[in-house]
Amino acid sequence: MVRGMIVRNRLREQYHSALVIQRNWKRFRAERKYMQIRRAIIAIQSQYRGDCARKRFEELKKNGYPRRQIPKFTIAKVVRKMQLASFNLNEPETLAQFALSEDEDEAVSITSTSESIADEEESALSSAHLDRFYSFYYTS
Repeated sequence: MVRGMIVRNRLREQYHSALVIQRNWKRFRAERKYMQIRRAIIAIQSQYRGDCARKRFEELKKNGYPRRQIPKFTIAKVVRKMQLASFNLNEPETLAQFALSEDEDEAVSITSTSESIADEEESALSSAHLDRFYSFYYTS
């Protein structure tokens, strides 16, 4: 009874293995056939599209289509339309338009001074905290 069960299990396993092999072989053959057909179709399509493009290009050449299209605007026109501020470093009058007024200059200097003071205070506090931390760390 036990031997019969072992034999049946082996047969069942072999049958299942044969099914798996057959399934994979059939899939492989179908995939190979599909890829062969696909490559042929792509080759035909690319040949046809290339022929159409060549014909279209020949027609354009016959009709006198220009090789290079001239842009509708040039960079020089764009630059002329834009009025850029120009200045000469040797003439202070031309630099005046870029200078800050006295009020603005004073406001900028006050702001930068207060920011630098705040930065100094912050760095002093952080260094004091670090000193305390390291002194605790090394004394323990």
